[in-house]
Amino acid sequence: MTGQLTHVAPDGVVAYGCEGHWAYAWVIAGTGTARVAVTELLSFDGRVWRPVSRQQRCRPATLPTEIYRRACFSN
Repeated sequence: MTGQLTHVAPDGVVAYGCEGHWAYAWVIAGTGTARVAVTELLSFDGRVWRPVSRQQRCRPATLPTEIYRRACFSN
């Protein structure tokens, strides 16, 4: 499987991981005093990684255990 996180700058990625077609990314968004830590849940569509709603997708039966733990229990 290949994919690319295209919506964040490489230096803004704090941590990431993937399993199957699911991934999480902990990123720093914004600049200066507007910087904020953000957790993204992503799904691979066969071509690119796409952000998906954590509110809708964070279910233990839906996600691999490690992705669920890291994507759904942070900011």
